[in-house]
Order: sequence, then structure tokens, then C-alpha cells
Amino acid sequence: MCLLPDKSIFCYGNYPGEGTAFILYPNSTVKQLSDGDPSGGMDAVHHDGFIYLFGGWNAAGNLSNQAAKYELSADKWYKIRPLKENLSPVSCIAGNYGIAFVGYQSSELYSYNHKQDIYNEIYRNFAANTYKLLLQAENRIFLIESEKNIYESEPNQLSNWKTIGSSKISYGYRVAYQVYFNQSCYFMDWEYKIYKFNMKSLQLMMTQV
Repeated sequence: MCLLPDKSIFCYGNYPGEGTAFILYPNSTVKQLSDGDPSGGMDAVHHDGFIYLFGGWNAAGNLSNQAAKYELSADKWYKIRPLKENLSPVSCIAGNYGIAFVGYQSSELYSYNHKQDIYNEIYRNFAANTYKLLLQAENRIFLIESEKNIYESEPNQLSNWKTIGSSKISYGYRVAYQVYFNQSCYFMDWEYKIYKFNMKSLQLMMTQV
């Protein structure tokens, strides 16, 4: 799922082959969307009128390199070039720099050029086989590794990262989009544990809301 510019929420079925997609509006009304056929458990991000989805699992429960996009104005699904490798779970962000994502399996950060339908490696040396989360502040981007390092970059310098701290908190696969409030970011993992990252003190902690 991901947050849209009008504060509505795009949701896609979290089980392989389920294919259920809908938009939840701020007034709690729901719009059912046409069914696509992407993998379950894909991470989603909104960019330039489309929802882009990456990773997930196939119907057999194996990691998938699938990628797809959904056009909001036309209620239509499209296949896009598959990922170069099985990266799930994936964390992705989008902005003026385009789309960037990182996966559990890999140590690399990738970009996706939606106009040319190609992927590029833009940074390596993150921890492989580790849950990672990309967070976007106004003029900074953070990458938080579970029980490892916290990194920082500028939006237009994603090939240049610096270590700014370490995390002693272990978190699992995320099941909801992150929420930003009062200089902090909140997210939830598959065990329904809620975490808070303070973007001022650069501290990650488990919390309750």
C-alpha cells in the first residue's frame, strides 16, 4: 500500500494470486479497482500519476522479481521490466530524482527510470539479507537497517551515503506504509509492532500509538 497526493491510500492484496486492489479515501469511502496480477507482498510507491509495485512473492510462495504499474486515471494495469534479481521485501521511494528502491536480499540501492523502463545500480555496500527501510524527509533521505546502521543522503545525491548512527532495534517485514508526523516516521511490521524513527535525534525505537 502507499499514500497518494490527496491523502487517500492505495491498497493491494497481500497474498499471492489474490489480486484485490482498492483506494481508501480520507472520508472512509472505498473505490474498488480493476484486478491486476502482480505478486503478493509488493512494495508500492506513487510517481507521476502511476503506482509502481516491486518484488513480492509468487503463487508458490517464492520470492519474485516481478514489477508492475497501475495508472490511476485509466484504472489500468501494466507489466514493466522485471527486477534484475529477487530482492523482497522491497522498500521504495519517489521524488524529483525518480524512483529508488532497496531489497532485503541485496546490498545495492537501485533506481528505476520509468520513461525508459530500465534499472540502474546507484549505490552498494548496504547489508545484504537484512530488512531495510527508505524514509524521505524534506531535504534528506534515510536508510535504516534492522539491527545495523542508519544512513543519510541528499535527494539528488543518492550515490553518496554517509553513516550517521546505528540501530539496536530489530524490525521485520513491513505490512503498511510509513506515516510522518512531527519530525518522526512511524511504521509497522508483520507482527503488528509499531516503530518510530525520530528524524531529529536519529533514534529508532519501538512505540505505541
